[in-house]
Amino acid sequence: MNTPPQIEEAIELAKSGNYMHAIEKFNEIIKEYPNHWRAYNGRGLCRSDMENFDGAFADFHKAIELSPDNVIVLMNLADHYLGRGRHKDALEKFNLILQLDPSADRFISRGNCFNSIK
Repeated sequence: MNTPPQIEEAIELAKSGNYMHAIEKFNEIIKEYPNHWRAYNGRGLCRSDMENFDGAFADFHKAIELSPDNVIVLMNLADHYLGRGRHKDALEKFNLILQLDPSADRFISRGNCFNSIK
């Protein structure tokens, strides 16, 4: 899949905290490239930072639908679950992530999730 040229601009807007403009840019990308996981993931991160948690969940789930084994999106969803107190859902995602990418930082993330459950 080709990367839309506007994706980097949208990501930079999000990184600078300009979430509304980033979301507008991600919306434009999604309209033109409706199957591009990075646009949904980016918009999900913006929505999460703006405390639009339902919108963020919808975007992360759509990104996973488009790219099911994508560790980046799975990590974002797991972190989102963890931040919302949904520890068991987060743990399920961390376990899946470890199957896909058994690197040390993934184990640390899962350990933090276990720690949150106690």
